[in-house]
Amino acid sequence: RDEALMPFYRQVVDADLFKHQPEIQAIDGMFMLPRPIRFVTAECGEINAFYSDERGEVVLCYETMRVLRERGLELAAQNGIAGADAQTLARRYLDANVRFILLHETGHALITLLEIPVTGREEDAVDQLATTLMLRFAGIDESSATVAENLRMASHWFLLRSTGQYNLDAYADAHALGEQRYFNLQCLLYGSDPARYLDIVTGGDLPEARARSCPEEARRVSSAWLRLLLPHVAPKFQMSEEKAEQLFEERARQRDRNSDAPYIR
Repeated sequence: RDEALMPFYRQVVDADLFKHQPEIQAIDGMFMLPRPIRFVTAECGEINAFYSDERGEVVLCYETMRVLRERGLELAAQNGIAGADAQTLARRYLDANVRFILLHETGHALITLLEIPVTGREEDAVDQLATTLMLRFAGIDESSATVAENLRMASHWFLLRSTGQYNLDAYADAHALGEQRYFNLQCLLYGSDPARYLDIVTGGDLPEARARSCPEEARRVSSAWLRLLLPHVAPKFQMSEEKAEQLFEERARQRDRNSDAPYIR
């Protein structure tokens, strides 16, 4: 056992990590699965997170948590943040990325267990699902600004893992390049509410040429996942696509009341 990873074990236990993931709690029991999905943390010997179909487990590695915290501290230093504020930012960065990673791996689990058809790269599909779930099922007490910051921290992790120099193995990988995953996530975030998230474009995080198609892309991705998942919803949660959209809109309005970032008119 790597003693350097013990703080992350304690963090998982003390925070009851999985029970405090609002998106996972929101969909808990929602789908008619052939068997449950278990969420576990483990010492893996590498930086990783994965879904094990054999064990029916989504596994988050302590090594990944350690690196995420280190990257959060580096981000704080780059922005001139020190002391307790740096520790707060590092924890925030870790928490935001853990949420996205767990939802990404949950996407793999749902595709496998529900035999959901995927055309194209599965890794892209579950990135889209994770983004959609964070936009749709974030905690009611979280503002839209907080939701956006969570997703932007997740996209930042994609860039940090990128070297900018690639060989053939990178191009052949099941995952898109870090830069592509970054811009895809920015596009879905901006497209979900262009007025609110206009600064993503004006701040240079998303080229205008891509941004023009993002509202339609975000709508299409959200609608596609809704249609793919609705047939697998448990009876007590069953509803039409129109009713689901109405509930999502009401949930968004509730979060708007918590928002400290008003619409840009």
